[in-house]
This record gives sequence, structure tokens and C-alpha cells, in this order.
Amino acid sequence: MKTIMVILTGGTIGSQIEKKEHQIKCGKIDVSETLFGEWMDSESLTIYQPVNLLSENETPAVWREVSAFIHERYNEKSWDGILITHGSDTLPYFAAAMGILCSDLNLPVVVTAANYSLEDPRSNGQVNVRGCMDYLMDDPEAGTVVIYQNPEEDTKIYDAFQLREADHENDHFSSYGECYGRVENRQVVCTSDLEGRLSHVRTIYEELKRNQVLASGKEVLCLKPVPGLHYDSFLVDEGKIGAVLHDTYHSGTACTEGEKENLLLFQERLKKKRIPLFLTGLKSNVDNQYETTAKLIQNGAFELKDCTFETSYVVLVLASF
Repeated sequence: MKTIMVILTGGTIGSQIEKKEHQIKCGKIDVSETLFGEWMDSESLTIYQPVNLLSENETPAVWREVSAFIHERYNEKSWDGILITHGSDTLPYFAAAMGILCSDLNLPVVVTAANYSLEDPRSNGQVNVRGCMDYLMDDPEAGTVVIYQNPEEDTKIYDAFQLREADHENDHFSSYGECYGRVENRQVVCTSDLEGRLSHVRTIYEELKRNQVLASGKEVLCLKPVPGLHYDSFLVDEGKIGAVLHDTYHSGTACTEGEKENLLLFQERLKKKRIPLFLTGLKSNVDNQYETTAKLIQNGAFELKDCTFETSYVVLVLASF
């Protein structure tokens, strides 16, 4: 058996139902026996719980805390892999953070979650953890992935930067592009080179850090376009805001006409305060760019191409530390 570092962080997969509420009450032992019964008798697992919270209450400081804890334990044994259980609400953000913060470990890191608490018969927590263990026992590449099974679907393997938030209707996760692989009948099938998939985002992060594009210790303001969004409602304080991350419509566009609704005018305000504007949702395989997008880029907006909104946010936050 391989030597696996297991990190429990709370979330639905580590919660109990009390008075019709998900509450973080489970201790390390309670969760471990339910999730890892098949492997508990072996000496392959070493289980830690550095934090214990519902993931909606998570902040970027928790990403750094978990990463620091993992790095502290890294030299204690000769590890073959790391498995992290997490809440589902902010799973894409946490996975992207681990994809950057754990990239120096040269180990396979797998993150998973559950749709219901483990006491609920509908929970996919045990299925997801089994998929993680099958993956780790299969000599995977170094790098961070997420393994999760939407109900009535295959157990999918996502690279750390492609997972999108679950939808509100069915609580299903989706990917940006084709999934990295799947676990089917306890067999792992991967479709491409993991390092190649992860390198694009890591390169963006490293360039931002190296060029010091973002002011250290400041916040990232996130905006999503909607018809009639009034940019003059945002009183941007250059002492607090280090960057603005602006999502785009599916065509990679945002409004550049009018007065209050004009992103170009808002961009001019940002430039005067030396606050960079980043556009996400842009594709690299577009031959003909819309004039609205072209104007924003010509005016100095930074392009985050082929990145999810979640990953883009994580990259900017971590690059500003």
C-alpha cells in the first residue's frame, strides 16, 4: 500500500445534520471511519484535520493555512500522494489554490467533496473518496486534480483549474473543456498530460508575481456583467483595491457604450488610480474579436484567456500576497 497524507477540512462531507442544519460537529475519527473503512486497517493513511469549517466561510487565508500545514508535514514521511476532503460550495476556488500552492511538492494531490452529509443515503462522499483512492493507487502524475461524481454520471477527474461552481438547480459540477479523466469500475482512465494542462495557469500566476502587476496585500474586486450595470456605483479606493477582475459574457464581451454602464469609462477611473483591470472568460481560439472587447484591451485591460472565473480570482488573490 502507498503512503497517503489525508487532510480533512470540514464542509458537507465532514458535517452532521442537527435541527435540519448542516453543522460542523464531526471530529477526525468520526469522518475517517465512514470514509476510509476499506483502508483504515492498513498503515497507508495518516489523517490530519488542520481546519474544520463549512467551505462558504472559507477565506484565502485558509488556503494558505492548509498549504502551510501540508508543507510542514511533507518531510515527515516519504509520501506517495495527498487526499484533501473539502466543502462543495467553494471547491473550485480551493482546488485552484492548491494547484498553485502545492505545485512545488512533486506529488499527486486530489481534492474531493460530497453533495450530502455522510449520514444521508444520497451522499456521494464515499464514492468520491473511493475514486480518489483508486486514482492515488494508480501511479498518477504529480499535480492537483478534483475527483467528483455528479449523481447518475461517471466519476470524473478534473484538473485543478478547470472545475466550475456547481449549478443551483441540480448541484452538478461542470468543467471548462474536456475533463482530464474518469474512474470507471475502479479503473482510472486519463486522456492527456496533466502537467501540460496545469502549466498554462501556473505560467500566468508566475508572470504576475514576477512582474509585480498587483499591489501586495490589497483586495481583488470581482464584477460580473449584467445589462444596466452602473459602474459609478463602485467607489474604488486605491488604498484597498489592488485589482478589478471583470467577467465577460460568453462571447468575451462587456458593455462599452453609454455613461453609467460603460466599462471603458470605469476603466479610465481605474487607470487614474493605477488599479489594473483583468478580463476573464476570453478564449484563445477566437479569430474575430468583438469591437467592445478590442477597445478594452487596447485601453490596457489584461486578458486572462482560457481560464474559469474561479481560477482567475484565485490567481489574482495569490499573486497579490
